[in-house]
Amino acid sequence: MKKSVKHLTLCAILGALSIVINVITRQLMPSEQFMIPLFVLPLIIGSILLGPVTGGMMGLVVDIASFFIGGGINFLPLMTLSRVMWGVLPFFFYYQKNKIILLVGIFLTHLIATAINSLALFIAFNVGMIPFISARLAMLPVNVVVLTFLTIIIISRLPEEIQSLIKNSSYQEQTNV
Repeated sequence: MKKSVKHLTLCAILGALSIVINVITRQLMPSEQFMIPLFVLPLIIGSILLGPVTGGMMGLVVDIASFFIGGGINFLPLMTLSRVMWGVLPFFFYYQKNKIILLVGIFLTHLIATAINSLALFIAFNVGMIPFISARLAMLPVNVVVLTFLTIIIISRLPEEIQSLIKNSSYQEQTNV
């Protein structure tokens, strides 16, 4: 599958932006329990603009790079899977540009990512899963509304040239998968 220079450049910019946001927010807020995962915004936008395959690869690269750049101690492959989900699933909920469907898609993606992350923490550190998941589920509605609102604003303000990727590259990638 041939990718254009614009496609790859946008992928690199969004991936780098996600890494920077991830590393900075982890330094400012060490507790993930009450954090809005702003680093997933570039992954959501990448999924919508560039398609699920490219979005998934972005999620994989972002998680691994964030681990090394952020001075991570434990690498958890299940956590990587949740980042990949953020790069894949939103694409399938934006095809009609319906804000409610996008909200549901981000909710489902967040729910899946939360379950995967809680399971990864349970497996890796052998701690009770209920405290992790209950605090995260309490923040889920706020996170979903904020992420959906920001996604809609960012996509609506992108230049027309980049917005055309939604019509072209994403549709072609979906039909070629």
